[in-house]
Amino acid sequence: MGEMIYGKAKGIKDFIMITLGTGVGSGIVVDGKVVYGSTGFAGEVGHTIVEPNGRLCNCGRKGCLERYCSATGIVITALTKLRTTSERSSLREYKEDEITSKLIYDYAKMGDTLALSCFDYTAKVLARSLANAAEVTSPKKIFLFGGLSKSGDLLLKPLKTYFEQELYPVFRNTIDIELSGLKDTDAAILGAAALTFE
Repeated sequence: MGEMIYGKAKGIKDFIMITLGTGVGSGIVVDGKVVYGSTGFAGEVGHTIVEPNGRLCNCGRKGCLERYCSATGIVITALTKLRTTSERSSLREYKEDEITSKLIYDYAKMGDTLALSCFDYTAKVLARSLANAAEVTSPKKIFLFGGLSKSGDLLLKPLKTYFEQELYPVFRNTIDIELSGLKDTDAAILGAAALTFE
């Protein structure tokens, strides 16, 4: 609601909002209305299964999107790569509990190949999930919000490429992926304020 009234979704009736923070949050808007479903919990893209019997999620299931495409998820990806490969990386200079999504970002910006591969893998998994969600609702745009989205082109560039590859052909080149127009510090209050318009 906040994005629709105060952000980049003004005048857009069909879009998906994805928050990439410590978890993955989402909201789906169809024909100008937030989709709540019969329980009020519709649109939980973050808890769709992307890897059967995959990483254990805080919800108790295995393989949820948020265990792969959140700030937490990219750290798990990096730790997995560090443990299972011999690829050279400056991240090996740190203890496991010192590795954060910000550190991975910093080294990816410096061209560290393992750190870059973490963003590439995250983008690939996220692209498949977004393509699936898009094929159900046919949005005009998908907006990304949250800490991991601040990595900019490190995530966005491969994400857009993989997204187009994953889409059913009729949807290709019809859906834009953009960063949210809301500031982190204002998002919660603007979203709450926007609910008064419903």
